[in-house]
Amino acid sequence: MKSEIDVNAPPADYRGKRLAVELDSIPDFYLIGTAGGILAKNVIHFPNGADAVLAVTDGRADAVLASRAQIEAVLHDSGTTTVATRTMPLPAFASAGWDIGMAVKENSRNLGDAVEAILATMRASGELETIFTAHGVRYRPALAAG
Repeated sequence: MKSEIDVNAPPADYRGKRLAVELDSIPDFYLIGTAGGILAKNVIHFPNGADAVLAVTDGRADAVLASRAQIEAVLHDSGTTTVATRTMPLPAFASAGWDIGMAVKENSRNLGDAVEAILATMRASGELETIFTAHGVRYRPALAAG
């Protein structure tokens, strides 16, 4: 049986449900502040997103708000198939996702160029997607890539 709650419902509908999040994360701030804070007392904090997802798989929580990659990786690693995932954007959530960035010191531009070239080669060869797949995470090109 898949999730007993409507994963695509407006967040206010989750009142009274146990909602797992990583402490001091964007999902935490969203759930505590959304709809005037009506969900704040339902939020259960975990030290990281993976632990929050595990709380749903083992019944300690009814729902989780975490990154797509965290959810996919935990569901893959645990073999869980009974957890439904949201397919619609969250109302008033600032972004549908975030690109992962890398930084190098200003005087290390050569290093930055080398890392960028290696990643471009890995992306073109399919190696990057293979790494994601090995961890149960679907590869998605950067949002900034258009």
